[in-house]
Amino acid sequence: MDIQRFGAFIQSRRKELGLTQGELGKKLNVTDKAISRWERCVGFPDINLLEPLADALQLSIQELMQCEQLKPEETAVAAKPEPWLYKYRRRLAALCALVYALFYSLLNDPQLAEQLFWMSPVNRLLFLVTVAAFLYASYREVPNG
Repeated sequence: MDIQRFGAFIQSRRKELGLTQGELGKKLNVTDKAISRWERCVGFPDINLLEPLADALQLSIQELMQCEQLKPEETAVAAKPEPWLYKYRRRLAALCALVYALFYSLLNDPQLAEQLFWMSPVNRLLFLVTVAAFLYASYREVPNG
């Protein structure tokens, strides 16, 4: 990362927001002298301050690190919504397990088992679906990037 570009970017963004060095420093719990050092290209902020600095300047961390504001359509592409199945995978697995447990308990009752003979193949299939649902629920997708 180019220190000259970084300092100029922080300074221009701070001025766009109408903040003084002191006001920005208060938001980050650092002195105005620290902000001045960054803007004069004498040093970089501590790595623990990057996220709060990005928030204070109303930027994403990516924009801060690249020293340029991205267009709204560029940031919208980066934030893809999760598919509903992936979002609710744990609930789906728990629901499958509950339905399987209900079917299993009904089939273990000798009086009901004769009347519900059709449930045995359904119960076997439901067991496989439950196992698959729990495997999917434990799957962690590695984010791209």
